[in-house]
Amino acid sequence: MSAPSSASASGPENAAHQDRADALFLQGKAAAQAKNWDEAYQLLAQAWELKQSYDIASNLGQVAYLLGKHAEAAQHVLFALRHYPATGDAEQKQKTQDLLDMVRQKVSSLSLQVTPLEAEVLIDGASAGRASVLPPELFVEPGERVITARLGDEAVEREVSAKAGGHYNLELTLANATPAAAAPAAAGLQASENNPAEPADSPPPEPSGLEDKHIALIVGGALTVGSGVALGIFASKRSKAESDIETYQARVEDESSDPNACANSNSEACQDLARASDDWETSGQMRNIFLATTVVLAAGTVATYFLWPSASDEQATTSVTPILTAEHQGLLFSGTF
Repeated sequence: MSAPSSASASGPENAAHQDRADALFLQGKAAAQAKNWDEAYQLLAQAWELKQSYDIASNLGQVAYLLGKHAEAAQHVLFALRHYPATGDAEQKQKTQDLLDMVRQKVSSLSLQVTPLEAEVLIDGASAGRASVLPPELFVEPGERVITARLGDEAVEREVSAKAGGHYNLELTLANATPAAAAPAAAGLQASENNPAEPADSPPPEPSGLEDKHIALIVGGALTVGSGVALGIFASKRSKAESDIETYQARVEDESSDPNACANSNSEACQDLARASDDWETSGQMRNIFLATTVVLAAGTVATYFLWPSASDEQATTSVTPILTAEHQGLLFSGTF
């Protein structure tokens, strides 16, 4: 279920390393539960140096993701999935897969064919290890990347303009490599957004379309505009009714000098004045309703824009951050961070 690092010794020293790794792991989980992400990352990274196991990898990947270390997070979560025990909880494994699918959208992945396998692979000058022990996929942050294979004084480089969600197959062959050491040949540099070479159990996710936030903004904006149009219509009707009242009032005054002429008369002018007064009152009420509605909808839309978590905030939810340990299974974090 777990593999010791190459630096670990055997016997009592190895047991001490395992115990130290387990202690660091528990301390790292505690720091994460307290939302001390930097401390959690340091402790879990130290545990990983001593023992490479799926539970350490999973939790380290989660914390790395929360800290914006997306390529590192993907690498650890992929390790956790590839070493997940057959008897492990299927639901927790699916949540780990969901996290990998999500982080894939933020990074680029590489599949390398290196000849000879003894060559060291470097990414932007930092060693990733010997070609013979590299995982099937390496993850890098989007941008201009330089991949190097080096053996002795000889080196070969490939440059990649890595895009988020992209997958790239690279062949790096040193000129003096012997046929016996040759790796399977690739077709050169290939790029594919949705066709990773490695494993069928971890394909890049399909585009998810509009985010819920964007849909909410579109709906909120449309309702605000509609309410605003209705507000304008009833404001216009009230203004017209007010003008009609003045007109009909003048007609009533022309027909009679009695200030209460319409109280005892059912003349056409009085009927028109009554209708205009009703229109004025009704349109005023509707204007006030749509004014309040428009203000509320506009405020809600603005609040949605600023407060609704975006795709870049998804790491703050717990639905994709499982606890995976040999003793316990559950969620490491809770709430919205």
